[in-house]
Order: sequence, then structure tokens, then C-alpha cells
Amino acid sequence: LMLWNVSIVALSLAAMGSLTSYTVRARLMASVDADLQDHVRRTGPPPGHDRGPRRHGPDDPHGFDRRPPPPPGPDGPFSERIPRIFGPDERGRPPFENMRPWDEDAFNQSMRGREVIATIILDGAPVRLLSRPEWPRPGAPGAPAAPPRSDDRPPSHNGDAPVGVVQAIYPLTELVRSLAEMNGALLMLVPVALILAGAGGAWLTDRALRPVRRIADTAARIGADDLDRRLPLTGGDEFADLSRTINGMLERIQLAFSRMEALVQQQRRFTADASHELKTPLTVIKANSSLAIATRPDAAGYHEAIFEIDRAANGMNRLVQDLLLLAGADEQQAGQDRSEIEIADLMQSAARRAERPGSACVQVVAPDEAGIVTANRGELERILSNLLENALRCTPSDGHITLSSRKSAASIAIQIADTGVGIAPEHLPHLGERFYRVDASRTRSEGGSGLGLAICKSLAEANGGRIEIASVLGSGTKVTVYVPGVGYRL
Repeated sequence: LMLWNVSIVALSLAAMGSLTSYTVRARLMASVDADLQDHVRRTGPPPGHDRGPRRHGPDDPHGFDRRPPPPPGPDGPFSERIPRIFGPDERGRPPFENMRPWDEDAFNQSMRGREVIATIILDGAPVRLLSRPEWPRPGAPGAPAAPPRSDDRPPSHNGDAPVGVVQAIYPLTELVRSLAEMNGALLMLVPVALILAGAGGAWLTDRALRPVRRIADTAARIGADDLDRRLPLTGGDEFADLSRTINGMLERIQLAFSRMEALVQQQRRFTADASHELKTPLTVIKANSSLAIATRPDAAGYHEAIFEIDRAANGMNRLVQDLLLLAGADEQQAGQDRSEIEIADLMQSAARRAERPGSACVQVVAPDEAGIVTANRGELERILSNLLENALRCTPSDGHITLSSRKSAASIAIQIADTGVGIAPEHLPHLGERFYRVDASRTRSEGGSGLGLAICKSLAEANGGRIEIASVLGSGTKVTVYVPGVGYRL
């Protein structure tokens, strides 16, 4: 940044210095040219051409007044810059009879009708020269006829040829010296300006990059264990916007790490719970088979051992089927083959299958209208079956369970309400997690494997619905399943 800053300033100073020198020189030269024009203009046409009576004779065929111009100053005509008038033969008019034109090339061009302004060198010094043709007054006696013109010759004055040339000069020595001094002053100021630009650029660069260093230092100290650290925010410039963007990225990374950690913990818990759930039936199978091999039991003993093995195998089979169902839901294999289902028939069928001797009564409240939902029938039956099984497990035999439905926005809500023991508030956020059970004893005597609600949640989401659970400890639980509805039939 410092190098670019100094380079740009140097180029800018060079451009401005060149432009300033050119502009000043052009204006000064324009002033000199205007001064020469004024001098020549005051000289006017040849003497006697426009002022005073003209006297004609052999020596003045064009009406020139022989009265001399004002005498030159003490330093001679050169220093006084008195314009000189020359005839066509390059002879000077009085008092310049013995003088030649300052520049013969300019004289020849003026005799061809051109006005010439040029810079020439006289006695080693630069001067500005103005050479202007003089035209005869129309009708002047003896005025020569205009010479024939070629294509490159400019048009003459009223068709006449010049009768003389006026040349004036302006010394440029002082002007050139002033321009040289000005250029020298500009060149002396350039290093000073570059030093100031470098110092200012260093200060600005350090000030501008200071937030970058702070951002880099803070970012270098952020690790996986302290993702809650954020970059400092100061001001409202682009670096503050950059810090906000990086802080937002850190928040997303922290959230992703938190989710990943939760998934890892859930996976560990899932592995431990699955191992525990499989360990119990495997232990039963191993114990009974080993006992049958090691002893000689009678027929009743063999029957009891085989019965225990079969029951343990059934438990393992249900657990494996539940795991496969959850794996299929994770792979988005659930929620396929949807059809229109009447809610009333579905609730009646689920209540009949859930009835158990000595358990609470399941009451179905039929809606006034026949609700129609769109879902996979088998998966929706599995949801209601699991929820009713949980309700029966948590509700005493003298309690009751109500199964009802209602229209809710673009879906139909199926609600299962029981008068059971209820669920403590700290457990509600974790319901639906795999292998999570309110009873931490992990026994099957008072609870299942902890996959029932997880299966219900996965199947409901696969069918475009959701599950909400509300419970009051000691008063009962309400579970509402929202399923996309087609409508009601009257």
C-alpha cells in the first residue's frame, strides 16, 4: 500500500508539474504574442498609407511617408523591440535602411501573404518573432499587380501582393529563465511531497491494517474448544463488516459442532442402549440353551427352556424390526404409497387392537364428519398402535383413554388423551429420542425399549405430519398427531 501510494503520488505530481509548466509557458507565450501583435498593430500600414497627406515621387511609388518612426531608445532598436519595416527587396525602411530582416525564411513567407509567429535564436538568445505582410491601400498609385498564385499560396489581400513586411521581436531570455526557475522549484518540491506521502501512507496503512492484525490474532487463537470466542467489532467500516461476517460464520460452525456433538452423543447412547436391549434376550437364550445342554431335564423342563428362548427371540425380533424401521425412515423410505384414509374407521380399528383384559377402557369419540387424510395406512396404524400402547401402560385399569379427531387448518388432528400418571416437565423435551425412557431403570416390566415414540415421530414426519405431547404429572397425557387432511365428508 505504501509503495502504490507513493507511486501514484509521484505520477500525479509529474503529471501536474508537466501540465502546470506547459500551461504557464503557453499562457506566457500567448501574452508575448499578443504584445507583439499590439506593437505591430500600432505600427500600422506603411507610413503615409493611412495617416497624413501622401507625397508621391520616384522614391515613393506606393505612397510611403518618409517621416521616420520614433527614434529608438538608448540601447538601440533591438532592445526597444521597435518593429522593422522592409520592402520587397528586403531593404529596410528608414531608419532601418542598413538592416536586414531578423529571419529571412519568415520574411519570404510573409511576402507570400502569410503571417508568421516563431521562436528564433538571435546572438545566442531566444526571441519571439512576428512577421506580418503589409498590403497596399486599394487604389494606391503604382500598386503592383498581384503575382500569379499557386494552389499552396494563401489568398492575397483584395487580390494584391504584399508591398512590404513588418517584423517585430520579443526577447525570451527572462521568460525562459523564469520557466526554468519554476521547473526547478517544482522538481525541488517533488521529493518533499513524496516523503510526506510516504510518511502519510505509512501512518494510514498502519491504521488501516491494525483491525486486520487484530482479526488475524483473534482468529488464530480460536480453536475447537473455544468456538464461543468472537472477533472484536469496532466502527462501521468494511473491517467491521468483515468481523460480523466471520462472527456469523463462527456461530454457524459452533452450532454445527454442537449438533455434531449431540449426534455423536446420541449415537453413543444409541449403541449403548441397543447393546443393552440385545444383551437381555441374548442372556436368556444363552442361559436356557446352556442349561438344557448341561442337564437332563424332563419334558416340562425342555418346554420351559424352549418357551423362554422363543420369548427372548421374539423380543429381539421386535427390537431389530424397530431398528430397521427407524433406519428406513432415516433413509426416507417411509411415507411411500400414501392413500386416502377415513379417520373414523382407522380409530375404531386401532382401539379394537389395543384392548387388553384388565386394562383401561379406550373410548373412541367419532367426529360429526368423516375426516379423510392422506398417508400410508400401515404406518399410520403403527403410530396409533404405539401411542395407545404407551397410554395403556401409563393408565391404571380404572382410568380411561379417549381417542378423537378434529379439523385443524390444512390437517386433521388425531388426539389420544389418557388419565394416567403423566410425565414430568423435564422429560418432555426428550420424548421422541431413541431409547429414551422416562423410567431410567431400563427394565421392561414398566416400559418398552424406548423406541416407540421415536418410531411415531419418524413415521409422522415421513407422512408430512408431526406429533405434539402435553402432559401434567399426576393428571394424564395428551398426544396429538397432525396428518395432512383431504377434507371432511358430510
